[in-house]
Amino acid sequence: MKNWYLLVLLIVNVVFCAGTDKVKTLEVMEGEPVTLDTCCVIEIQTKDEIEWRFDGAVIAKNGLLYDTIDEKFTGRLSLNPQTGDLTIRNTRIQHSGLYEVNISSSARTVHMKFTVNVLDALPTKVSASEGSSFTFPRDIVDVEKYDLITWIFENTTIAEFNRQRSPSIKYGDVKDGKFKDRLKMDDQTRALAITDIKSTDSGLYKLQVIVQNQETKNRVYRLTVSTSVSPAAYIVPILLILVAGVVGGIIYKKSQNSKHQALRTNEKQDS
Repeated sequence: MKNWYLLVLLIVNVVFCAGTDKVKTLEVMEGEPVTLDTCCVIEIQTKDEIEWRFDGAVIAKNGLLYDTIDEKFTGRLSLNPQTGDLTIRNTRIQHSGLYEVNISSSARTVHMKFTVNVLDALPTKVSASEGSSFTFPRDIVDVEKYDLITWIFENTTIAEFNRQRSPSIKYGDVKDGKFKDRLKMDDQTRALAITDIKSTDSGLYKLQVIVQNQETKNRVYRLTVSTSVSPAAYIVPILLILVAGVVGGIIYKKSQNSKHQALRTNEKQDS
């Protein structure tokens, strides 16, 4: 019975994994670990040969780890001997690229590809004017496929769409109620809009999306709200400058007239 079970699992592996050219895309924030999961491989067998490549260069083979010429993987790689999964720790932008794994034996051949995108940990800077409406850019492809979409402001969830629990958008708020009735998540794109922007809305915002297989993507934004100044605020200083100029001109003219008058008086006395 056990042999039949193993045979079925082997057939599943061959059907769904062998020779696949499909590329799985993974995104990770810089500094976080990422695991390239050979999910369709049941278990690495003794006679299996496993080889991992990064942009064509061998970085792991048959249990041994290698590095690239520029040593970008030094101390960062680990290989799971049971599954063949490759983990990259403390990722950097330079670790973005194409990863390929080949697992082969007399019984099977598995070829998988992964595209890893390491995102800059620094938040994207965005700005808005006080009193205006602002929509955060949503640059995650196919966002509609995700099960959980969350917008977070300074560690507090302010908007959430959970496909599994309830197919509707829920809005939260921070303690002081600053976002009350001012948030709107688009039904299609899941982009977040804030109406009647206030200076207190400045801060760190995070978009987090998750799918069932625990794939997580993040986008971080730092919003700066500039205070709008009414035209009256400019008029008063300008008027003060004009008044000061006029008063100064009058004083200067009076002083000049006084000097001329004094000169005429002296000339009459001398004559």
